Amino acid sequence: MFKKVLLLSVCIMFVVAGFASAAMEKIEVVLQFGTANYFDASEETQSIQSTNGAWTYMDNGQAQQFSTTNTGAIITGAADNSSGGMASANFSGGTWLVQLYNGALLEENLVFRLGGTIDWYVETESDLFANKVDGSGKLTINNSLTIIDEDFWGTGVTWASTNGKSALETSMSGAQKVGGGSLENYLTDWYSGNGTMVIWADSSKAVPEPATMALLALGGLLLRKRR
Repeated sequence: MFKKVLLLSVCIMFVVAGFASAAMEKIEVVLQFGTANYFDASEETQSIQSTNGAWTYMDNGQAQQFSTTNTGAIITGAADNSSGGMASANFSGGTWLVQLYNGALLEENLVFRLGGTIDWYVETESDLFANKVDGSGKLTINNSLTIIDEDFWGTGVTWASTNGKSALETSMSGAQKVGGGSLENYLTDWYSGNGTMVIWADSSKAVPEPATMALLALGGLLLRKRR
């Protein structure tokens, strides 16, 4: 009888451990309502910052809301690629950081931190909505920055990226040049008072960089010609 109880206890432990390790394997951080976005033309730098609300989404469907964050990105090396009055730019690098707090913006309330560098990032004015700019890129994770508070999340919580890469998606509404006027290119300062920023664990969520897209298109044409 004792052996059966012991065996059952061990099985329960493994089942519980399995649920704990799988529960938050993949997290998407969505920054909402009040990201401050500013492009500095002289520095060729895009700044995206937020201390407002955020959500995390897990691969098991669970979601967690945070009222306090200290999160954003400094994206550098902008090269203007605008055409026909539609603003567009390619960025070559930068840094990013996601910090989530269980309560006020105090160090003891920090329950999640993830950050690193930006490999590349592309930003383009929407052709469907006026004064809206969308962006996407690829991020490298700096493991020395990572904090996942197991007292808050439970044990076994991991970030799902297996290759040390993550994807970045942004959407900024109400974009306009400093001093007034519609955004036409990246040769002048501009800002947006609202937007979202999504950090994906899956690096394939980001669109291929322009050079890769060109190679894919060329490969498709060669295959078609060969056929």
